[in-house]
Amino acid sequence: MIEQMSQNRLIREMLKDKGITSDNLKKIYRALCKKTHPDITGKNGNEFINLQREYEEARKYVVEFEGLSAEKILKPRYFLYKNLRDYVSYGLFSSRIRKHPVLKQRNEALLTEIIKLANLYSKEFMKIFLEYNRVHIKKLNEWSTEKKIKNAKRLFLSGINCFLDYEGNGNILSYRASKSYLYDCICELKLIGKGHTQNMLNDFCVWILKELELPPVKFFIK
Repeated sequence: MIEQMSQNRLIREMLKDKGITSDNLKKIYRALCKKTHPDITGKNGNEFINLQREYEEARKYVVEFEGLSAEKILKPRYFLYKNLRDYVSYGLFSSRIRKHPVLKQRNEALLTEIIKLANLYSKEFMKIFLEYNRVHIKKLNEWSTEKKIKNAKRLFLSGINCFLDYEGNGNILSYRASKSYLYDCICELKLIGKGHTQNMLNDFCVWILKELELPPVKFFIK
């Protein structure tokens, strides 16, 4: 996604300037029109035609990513994990917290940002995350009645907390703890048997285990 965006000169200029916004797009587009319009340059219209195509393409990106800063767009993994840390800290895996009327606006804003960043960094993660929120939140109350599923939930949440600690500070102990919790969660899920919720959680664990093999982003370290 980032490579596709960087090939568009309007996007490149926006990232150099103030980020992805409709107003910024129009401003840069108008400036480039003056430099490429055949009536002004006296050249053939190919460059101007290409600019029109890039403008239409850039408008689609703006609709999807408006509000994200240039830094977030260029470093989506770093900011994705920072926002996931807030997601876990705020308790958004809880349906009670998620639906609380006082917190609703904050929660929705955070979820929107995570989805935008995930779309930039990993389509695979975005799909898993959306499914996690769709299935897990709906079935949260059922987990408390089943001992094995409750234990799998505990292992998963411990694993993702340690994973985000590792991404934040690069602590090798957090890395090892995260792997241990997540592998234990996968084993627990196998004992429970097949099911949509189990498959969704298993996919989430497997994705995080793959991410653990990459260098941490260290968002706690300036």
